[in-house]
Amino acid sequence: MAPCVRTVVSSMPSAPDYLILDVDGVLIGGFPHARWDANIESDLGIRPKVLQRKFFQKHWQGIMRGHEPIEPALTEFLNTYYPEISLKTFLAY
Repeated sequence: MAPCVRTVVSSMPSAPDYLILDVDGVLIGGFPHARWDANIESDLGIRPKVLQRKFFQKHWQGIMRGHEPIEPALTEFLNTYYPEISLKTFLAY
């Protein structure tokens, strides 16, 4: 679903022009100048290329279409490649 866009009125010159929320109210824009996974290797030890190749390329289409739940697929990926990282830790990141 497309995010809901609302204009933010502020007298502060550095304030964002828009506040973007997805359908369940999650603020979009937490990573304004970089990919969300730009620091995942230094933060969690997960190599972005491994994450893309072994998780996203393999599972993301099925997850996004509702054919596959994210938790089992992500748990399998983490247990195989990064067993020291819990599902809870990854999802919180």
